[in-house]
Amino acid sequence: MAKIIKELKENGYDPRLKEEAKKHAREFTFDNLAKRVLEACKKISEERIKH
Repeated sequence: MAKIIKELKENGYDPRLKEEAKKHAREFTFDNLAKRVLEACKKISEERIKH
C-alpha cells in the first residue's frame, strides 16, 4: 500500500483513470442497488421454490 501512495505522490494521478473512476462510481446509485437487491431476492426465492 505504501508503494501505491508513494507512486501517486511522485507521479500524480492519471487524468484518464480519474475519469474512469468517476464513471464507475456513477453506477453505484440507490436505484441500481435496489434493482440488484431485488434481483438477488427473486433468485433466492426461485431457488427455494425449486427445492
